[in-house]
Amino acid sequence: MNDLIYLSAKKLASCDLLLKDSNYEYSDWFCDTVYHGPDFVNSRVHQIRPPWPLAPTPFPLPALTTTNNFADVMDKIAERYCQDIVATDKIPYLYWSGGIDSTGILVSLLKNNNQNFLNRLVILLNQESINENAYFYYQFIQGKLQEQDCDSFEINADNYTTISLLDGDAGNQCMGSGAINQIAYTQQYELLDDPWSDSFLKRINFNNKTLLAIVNDSINAAPIPVNTGHDYLWWINFNFKFDDVLLNKCVSYFKNLTAAQSKYFFENNLFRFYQQADMQVWSLLTTDLRREKLKITPKYFPKQYIYEFDRNDLWFSNKIESKSGAYTAWTHSTTSPVFAIDSNWQTYRLDNATTRSELGKILKRK
Repeated sequence: MNDLIYLSAKKLASCDLLLKDSNYEYSDWFCDTVYHGPDFVNSRVHQIRPPWPLAPTPFPLPALTTTNNFADVMDKIAERYCQDIVATDKIPYLYWSGGIDSTGILVSLLKNNNQNFLNRLVILLNQESINENAYFYYQFIQGKLQEQDCDSFEINADNYTTISLLDGDAGNQCMGSGAINQIAYTQQYELLDDPWSDSFLKRINFNNKTLLAIVNDSINAAPIPVNTGHDYLWWINFNFKFDDVLLNKCVSYFKNLTAAQSKYFFENNLFRFYQQADMQVWSLLTTDLRREKLKITPKYFPKQYIYEFDRNDLWFSNKIESKSGAYTAWTHSTTSPVFAIDSNWQTYRLDNATTRSELGKILKRK
């Protein structure tokens, strides 16, 4: 168990409740707080020292450059992706949950209007995703694009070199966070507009001293100022949760692949729009804009981007974060015995006695 790029503290804590005992020396790494879960295991701007052997982040922040508006960024990413797919002759699959992030991706692909690409595109969905955005499904997907039930789709040794998989992961990290949206929905805008402070941390019930210290250290290494309550909550999500979000689905994505096949697919055939450098730079340089637009609606920019395409006033006015959990259910099994991945894409399972013994030594558990 060396050079881990991912470890699910949440999964470990569900198997060993004493990991959350305040008398246990590593309990801070396993205890929930209000605005982030315990899968808080890596920083993208500085090295942290959890009890497990952690490799540097696979997703370091990109260099800061100038940025375009959100629509231009999405369009340019789509253009690059479509050109690459046509040039390499891969079959692109998009996990479409019906939510804001995956719908924004699909809009960008449709706007690009590369018919060679669209003829190859397969939309992975189920009834829950149709229910999530029925208008968009019947107007732009049914009868116009290839569909496949997500439950019948898998990546395996026969297709891992010939397909490309798209998903909407890291959209929340670039746009803000669930915590920010909760505050915006209750119109407590002063919490987001005012400078963050000890009183702000108390109000949001963020009191884990170990993680507070790590967050404060990361702010000193941040490439932009972290000034307001909004900045603070976004930064936790953008800096610390990126790795967890982009890696935890891989446990399910790659369940049929060897470590070498997983590494190949991750590096060559798994494409995340919101991981792209130009999208991350947009997020870094628009904190004030995103905070102001919250007063209109959370996730204003991707929602406006979709609205300019489909003109669905009712959806724009009423759409909130997806509640179905369909995408998570498809791609991330909470019952999987895999709890960690290392930098060589070797997985570690709780049902392996040798692994449990080694983990016990690392965590000083008997």
